[in-house]
Amino acid sequence: MDANLFKRQNGKEENKMSKRKTNIIKTDEAISDFARFLLEREELQKRIKIDDGYISINIVCPYEFELVRCDTHEKLVKWIYHLAEKNWVTTDVLRVFIETVAGQFGWDIYGA
Repeated sequence: MDANLFKRQNGKEENKMSKRKTNIIKTDEAISDFARFLLEREELQKRIKIDDGYISINIVCPYEFELVRCDTHEKLVKWIYHLAEKNWVTTDVLRVFIETVAGQFGWDIYGA
């Protein structure tokens, strides 16, 4: 076999293997990111809860108010706006807050 041909074929195989390794690493990173997302979400669900007619958001410090203050869509939007102004509130905090309140009242947040 020609030495140059061998180098070209061997180089192609090494390149394919390198691409496969890169794809595996990217897949592992994506799985890791998704696992981290699920753990963070699970932790947020523990920190945002409804108990005895109050909603409690415990991120930096306890933040609690009566659930009846967000028992309509309009009130909920006002609370979302209010909470969004807090420096400790992230998009994920708002998302779990909305899901928690909507779940309590049986509201479909995914429907059209």
